[in-house]
Amino acid sequence: MGIRYLGFAILVLATSILVLGITASDVDKKGCSFRTRAAILLECAEYIQILGPEIPPSYACCAVMKTADIPCLCKHIPRNIEVIISMKKFVDAAHTCGSEIPPPGGMCGSYIIPPSSPEEPPVRPSPPPPESESPPSPEEPSPPEEPPVQHSPPPPESESPSSPVEPSPPEAPVVQHSPPPPVHNSPPSPVRRSPPTSPVRSPISRSPPKSPIRRPPRSPRRSPHMP
Repeated sequence: MGIRYLGFAILVLATSILVLGITASDVDKKGCSFRTRAAILLECAEYIQILGPEIPPSYACCAVMKTADIPCLCKHIPRNIEVIISMKKFVDAAHTCGSEIPPPGGMCGSYIIPPSSPEEPPVRPSPPPPESESPPSPEEPSPPEEPPVQHSPPPPESESPSSPVEPSPPEAPVVQHSPPPPVHNSPPSPVRRSPPTSPVRSPISRSPPKSPIRRPPRSPRRSPHMP
């Protein structure tokens, strides 16, 4: 992917130089020549391309940036090259490598350098790869993706198990009333009437019979002539 963009960038840069009619004095100026631009595209394309995140430049990229005249390059950057190169990444990479950049408020292509901010610790460039670089190890195969779990469709309603029948509460026992005794059709018994009661007469209290008064016998009267 990077080689494809690099070839396209070189083609666009060369065409732009020819179309714009840049003089030989400008192109051959030390640090601002066509070779310097081509070297920057070769070593720094991964760090200044418009696609992808911003990453710190490598030692090889910084070695080329330090030999380049960045303010001169910023003045002679055609607009067509900005289609594949981010001017902000280009200026940040040059600043990280310690190269001179245009002053705040200056322009690099169509990018305006912002005012100076509090100094931040410089980003260390990535170390160069060792000389005895082992061949790239084959990419480990990614683990096979687990097949999606297919949920079984719900059973049709006709085959669904019947829900358990809830037991009905026990019914209260029915109280059976005994039937009334049969009514006999016997003739009514005659009503006995009690005899009329005679009025009770209270007995008249009678006093006991008076005993006869006994009178003493009369003594015979004596005549005066009797002795």
